[in-house]
Amino acid sequence: PEVAPRLHGHARGRVLMAEIQGEPNHATRGPALKPMVELLTDLQARCVPRTEELLSLGVPDRRLAAMRPRVEAVVDAHASSLEPADRSVLEQLVRDLPGRLAEVASCGLPDTLVHGDFHPGNVGGTPDRYVILDWGDSFVGHPLVDELAFTQRLERADREAARGWFLGAWQGIAPASDPHRAADLLRPVLPLLAAVMYDGFCAGIEPDERVYHAADLVAMLERAV
Repeated sequence: PEVAPRLHGHARGRVLMAEIQGEPNHATRGPALKPMVELLTDLQARCVPRTEELLSLGVPDRRLAAMRPRVEAVVDAHASSLEPADRSVLEQLVRDLPGRLAEVASCGLPDTLVHGDFHPGNVGGTPDRYVILDWGDSFVGHPLVDELAFTQRLERADREAARGWFLGAWQGIAPASDPHRAADLLRPVLPLLAAVMYDGFCAGIEPDERVYHAADLVAMLERAV
């Protein structure tokens, strides 16, 4: 099944995609969110046995073990921007990261394709024909990164429902796993990964654009705290 817009053609810096029916989905809430989650988790299930293929095609490797040194480097470079008490908590979180990541691994969920910026606004179309947009931040990594990113933007009732859809799907994909514990362990790790993303993003954009994003990295470190 299609999970992304159909590509008609491309040239350097340009793409032509098939028209996507329906209105933008930024404000979509309630039961219409469930097919979004199902579309992504179904794709991720199919990608589990293909991670090495994805990596060979150039999809970035952001598996948790590979990201740990980058998290440590970003915290070393930017922790001084936090208040002393928050800095102490952040540094302890980083010191404890090897043990936390080992516990995440013991929960038994496989690495797969991760969208990297999954939210309702990045799903186009209507519930019977959704497609997922904006794959520019995708990578191979832990699938519950997408669950945490998707649910944190929702109000409580929708957040709890979407969390159940994600975790239920992964319980079915990996029956011996413990996705609920994995999600809880990853909760403070997600903003650390986002801080790494913002660090790379700011390094790669024009200097006069950085003023619009300079606070994003520190905000992610504060969220981790």
